[in-house]
Amino acid sequence: MAGPLSKKKWGRMWARAFVNQNNFMDTLEKSPQAAATTMFGGVKPLFNTNDPNSYIRFFSNKFAQFSLAERQAIRDGTFNKTDPRWIDLAGSGSLKGNEFSLINKLTSAVYPLAPQNIDGPKGATLPLTREDWVRIYAEVFLDHAPHQGFKGRLEDDPAEGVKEFDTNHTLGHTAGARLFQFPAFNDLLAIIPAGDPLKNPATLTQVLQQIADGLPSTHEAHLQVNLSC
Repeated sequence: MAGPLSKKKWGRMWARAFVNQNNFMDTLEKSPQAAATTMFGGVKPLFNTNDPNSYIRFFSNKFAQFSLAERQAIRDGTFNKTDPRWIDLAGSGSLKGNEFSLINKLTSAVYPLAPQNIDGPKGATLPLTREDWVRIYAEVFLDHAPHQGFKGRLEDDPAEGVKEFDTNHTLGHTAGARLFQFPAFNDLLAIIPAGDPLKNPATLTQVLQQIADGLPSTHEAHLQVNLSC
């Protein structure tokens, strides 16, 4: 299937992750392409780093202010983080986790989750951190020899892209470990106001399952991809 995935199709994948049918959340956290293959038969590219609504694009615009040597230092994790430009590039206002919203099609009510957490502790088997993603996207926008085309490979298969980056630049992430920290079902339940039928866990589960399966539903799910899943 030709990509990139739309917000609705990403939303369907996240809906299935919340329901966690067949341990789908684990699959999506570790390999978005494997998850997309399960649902849609494989999609390339999965996402677009030039999406005008994505924080990745904002990152690429700000990355242009650095010299080549500075860009390489950012990629290598050696850039001086006391430099004010680092906050402008990598701070929470410039790089965010992915943003999931559940939308009531009848009332237009929107229930948005906070952006996916990318500020957790760093570890070989833990989800990637903000600094990890900054280094990876520095490589995307450097596009230098001998690793030209990394942008496309990351867009096609984030898990393989991260593995390639780790091989070339020592990220310290174990291949096959989670790339992301997903919000849990209870996080989604918590943002739904009292009085809404979806406040009932069984009803929310039913609606999420309908969305995941592409069946008619009173609701739809959107995902703004700011990273790679």
